Amino acid sequence: MKVLVIDDEVLDREALKRALRRTEVPFEFVEASTAAQGIELYRQQCFDVVLVDFRLPDGTGLDVLRALRESPDCQAAILILTGMDDEALAARCLDEGAQDFLVKSELDSRHIARVIQQARHRFRLEEEVHRHHAELRSMAERDSLTGLSNRMFFDASLRTAMSLALRHRAPLALMLLDVDQFKYVNDSFGHDTGDRLLQEVSRRLQGALRAGDLLCRIGGDEFAVLAHQFANEQQSLILAQRIQEAMSRPIHLGTVELTCTVSIGVVCYPSSAECPEELLKHADMAMYKSKRAGRNRVTFYSDDLNAQAVRRVQIERELRAAMTGGQFEVYYQPQFGTGNDILAAEALLRWRHPVHGLVAPEFFLDVAEDSGLIVPIGAWVLREACAEAAMWRELNRSRGVPPPIVSVNLSGGQLRNDGLLTAVEDALERSGLPGTSLEVEVTENAIVGTTGYASGILDRLSSRGVRIALDDFGTGFSSLSHLRLFPIHVLKIEKSFLHGASLERREENLFRSVISMARNINLETVVEGVETTEQAGMARRHGADRLQGYLLARALPSAEFEVLLKAAA
Repeated sequence: MKVLVIDDEVLDREALKRALRRTEVPFEFVEASTAAQGIELYRQQCFDVVLVDFRLPDGTGLDVLRALRESPDCQAAILILTGMDDEALAARCLDEGAQDFLVKSELDSRHIARVIQQARHRFRLEEEVHRHHAELRSMAERDSLTGLSNRMFFDASLRTAMSLALRHRAPLALMLLDVDQFKYVNDSFGHDTGDRLLQEVSRRLQGALRAGDLLCRIGGDEFAVLAHQFANEQQSLILAQRIQEAMSRPIHLGTVELTCTVSIGVVCYPSSAECPEELLKHADMAMYKSKRAGRNRVTFYSDDLNAQAVRRVQIERELRAAMTGGQFEVYYQPQFGTGNDILAAEALLRWRHPVHGLVAPEFFLDVAEDSGLIVPIGAWVLREACAEAAMWRELNRSRGVPPPIVSVNLSGGQLRNDGLLTAVEDALERSGLPGTSLEVEVTENAIVGTTGYASGILDRLSSRGVRIALDDFGTGFSSLSHLRLFPIHVLKIEKSFLHGASLERREENLFRSVISMARNINLETVVEGVETTEQAGMARRHGADRLQGYLLARALPSAEFEVLLKAAA
C-alpha cells in the first residue's frame, strides 16, 4: 500500500513509518514536510492513503484535504493526524471528507494499520456509491431513445442558462420544435419507424446547431434548443432556418422514404419573459401558432401572440357557457339537383354570442378543436341535424317527395375520438332517422394524420348505411389514394376549381375531368361555392350531381329551410 505522509516533524514521520513496518501489510512511503510539497507529490503520483498532520508550516490539514479532494483523480483515503484530542475539530474534518481523525499519542502499530485499512476500504465503498450515483443521474438525465438530454436535464439547464444570460447580459433564445404529422408516421408505418425517425431528427438537429447550443428531447416528438449569444432576433431566425433546411432532405428508413418538417416557436430572454415557466409558456404559444398556421413554420413570440392566447382562453370559457346556455344553432344550406329539387342540406353550426351576435365557426372552431370541446359540440350538432332531417322526412313523405339527406361535418378531433360511433348511433336512434339519410363530411386534412384509425371508423359508419363525403377535394393533402383507402361515396369539389374554370379554358377542362373521374368510379359529386349563373350552368353542363352556393341559397335557420323545402316540392 502506497502512503503519502505530510508532516513537518521528522520524528513524527519516523514514528509512523516504524509503527507501520511492524505490521504484516507491506507499505511504501513517500514523505513531505509542507502542505505545498504534499499537494504537488499527490498530483504527480498515485497513492492509496494520505496521512496529513493538521498543523503545517504553510497551512492546515483541512487546506490539504480540500486541495486533494478538488483533484479529478483523487483516489486516496485521507486521514488527519493531530497532537490534540478535539472532538469539534474531528467532526469538522470528517464533514470535509476525511476518512478518519487520529490523535498521534493514541496510535500503536496494530491500531494505525487497522485504521488505515478500514479507511481505505470505506473510501473504496464511498467511491463506488459515488460512481453508481453518477451513472444513475446520467441515466435519469438522458433520453434513452435519442441519447439527448431529457426534460429533467433541460429544466435544470434552463434555470442556469437564464441566470448566466442575465448576469453577463448575453441574450438567450429558447426554441421549441414539434415534428409535424408524427402521429401519421406511427399510424401508417408503426412505432419502430417512428422511433427511427426521431433518432434521425435528433441527429439532423444536432448537426444544425452551433457549438454550445443545448438540444434536448423533452417529450414525445417535441425537442427544445437553448441557444446562447444572440445579438438580435434575426440571428435566431437564421438558426431556425438552418434547422428547417437540415430537415428538408428526404429521410430513408429502410424501405420507407419520408419528408419530415418541424414547427418551431422561438422566444428570447430577457426581452420576452421573466422566469423559466413564462419562457416555456411563451415558446409553447409560438410553436402552436406555427402548427395552426400550416406547420413547417417559425413563429416568434410577441405581445400580440400573447393577446391572441388570452383571447383564446376567453373564447374557450365562453364556449363552455354556450354549451350549457343553449347558444348554439344549426343552419342548413341546401344542395340542389339539376332543377329546383333539394337533394341534401349541409348542417352548419352557428353561435348566437351574447355580445357579438350570430357568429360562424371560423370565429371559434380552432379553439373548440384544440380544447377538445369539438367532441361534445359535434355530438350535439349530430343530434340536432338528425332530428331536423327526421322531420323533413315526415314532411316530404306526406307529399310523396323523396326526403333530402342531411350532411354533417366531422372534424379531425371527432375522427380521433373513440366516442364518435356512439355519438352517431345515439343521434340516429333518438331521431329515428335511417343511416341512409345521414351523410358525414370529412376533409383530407382531417384524415391524413389518422389514416389507419379513421379508415376503420368510416368503414363502420358506411356499413351502417351512412354516406361518406370527401370535402374540399383539390386542396391540402389531396391524393387519389384517399379514394381507395376510405369508403367515399361523395366528392365535394372545392370552389376554387369552379371559380378558376369560369375564367380559363384549361381550368374548365380540369374541372370537367374531375367530374368525369368521379362518375367513372361511381362517386356522386357536389360543387361548392356556386355564385354566378355561369358557374351553375357549367357545373350542370359537365354533369355535377348537386350544386351548393349563395346563388342558389344561403345557409338558413331550420324554420326558413322548411319553408324553402315546401316551395321546392
